[in-house]
Order: sequence, then C-alpha cells, then structure tokens
Amino acid sequence: MNAAPPATLTTRFLGQCDSSPLSVHLSLCDLTGADWLNLRRHLHPVERSYFDGLKSERRRQSYLAGRFAAKQALAAAGGLPTLAEILIGSGVFWQPVVECEGLKNMQVSISHCDDVGIAIAFPERYPMGIDIESINPEKCDVLQAQVTAGEREQLHLVALSEEEGLTVLWTAKEALSKVLRTGFTVALEALEVSKVMEGPEYLSCHYKLFPLYRCITFIVSSYVIAVALPKNVDFTVDWADLKLSIRVLLSG
Repeated sequence: MNAAPPATLTTRFLGQCDSSPLSVHLSLCDLTGADWLNLRRHLHPVERSYFDGLKSERRRQSYLAGRFAAKQALAAAGGLPTLAEILIGSGVFWQPVVECEGLKNMQVSISHCDDVGIAIAFPERYPMGIDIESINPEKCDVLQAQVTAGEREQLHLVALSEEEGLTVLWTAKEALSKVLRTGFTVALEALEVSKVMEGPEYLSCHYKLFPLYRCITFIVSSYVIAVALPKNVDFTVDWADLKLSIRVLLSG
C-alpha cells in the first residue's frame, strides 16, 4: 500500500494595521505516515541541491515539512500554480528569504516540530514570525532555566499547567527572534515577555524591550503555536474554527 500524501491546511487571515488592510496566509502540514520524500519534487533546483546534501533523515524530513508549508502559504498569497518555481533561500542568519518573481514584497516565517511544519506568508512591511513547539513535561527543567522572575509571575496569572506556560513563553520568544531575524543569537533576556493576557481563544504576549510587537499564542492538541507581529495588526479570524481545523488535521 502506498503511503498517503501529507495532511495540509492553508488559510487566509484578513486584517488591518492602522486602518491599512492586509492579508496573510498560514499553512500547516503533517507528514505523519505520509510519503514525505515525494515532496522533494516541489523544491526549487537550488533547494533540491541543498536537500540532497543533508545526511540526517530527521533534518531532511523537517526541511521538507517546513518548505512545503511555506510554499503552500506563498502560493496561496501569490496565486502561483507551481510550488517548484518558488525559491526560499537563506539569509546570513539562516532566516528564510523569498526569491520569486511573482512574489514581490512577500516574506515567510517557518517552523517545524515532530512531523509537523507550519509557515506564515506576509507582506514584508508587516514583519511576522511563527513558532510551533510540542508540550512536553520532560522539557520543563530546561525551559524553567530560561524564565525570568517577571515571566514567572505572569504565569501565575493565567490558567495554564506548568508545561503549557513554559512552552507559551518559549514559543513567544522564538517567534519574536524570527521577526528580528536573529534567532537565538541574542541573549534570551532581550526577548523577555512582560505580560501574558488570557483571552477567550488565545493568549496575547507582550515584550519588555520590544513594545511595538505582541504575540498571538494558542494551544491545539499537544502543541503551542505562536505568531509574533506588530502590535497594531488586528485580524478578523474565527479562532475556534481555526483551532478545530488544526486539531482535526493533527489527529489524522
């Protein structure tokens, strides 16, 4: 029996920033049980050359998951029919850089965890970053060591388990590091979360040293998904429906 194609979800967010309309696309794919090597055909020749040089099967799989999700989001944003014509190169800090004639002024942020890849495509004038992490109690000691006293106080104000709260903080920081295009080359204290606000559908995280940004963070199944974005960006999204769609996809 042939392996199934990857489960995918691509959705469009409509919103505005300071009265200016904007549109972004989020895409997620789950390679669990899928014929993931078949996704190689969607790579640009430059990406294919890089992929073929990867030795670790785990790294090859995560690369395909992330690139496939990113290309799905970008293709939806630009109306491009062929994923292989989209080149997602790497910047000096290994941040993704979109190089495609039909996608001017568009950029993408990519994350992956386990067999899941996720990406958000956005107009470059509204910088965004995305992260996905699994909620794992075994990671608590490591994550706890990265939390400031102020962040610990914030976690006491929200109805989250220890592992959920620590993962929320970590994903918020990693998402911001992608906006800044530094990754974790900066001290984690520079990415400190100053406030965690609990809403009906998601948590809103705010940053101590970067007050012009906030992070939308939500929990689906055993994952935390975080999107860092300019604080004045507001989306019109049915978050409950989105989380249900993601939950169904991840459940197989």
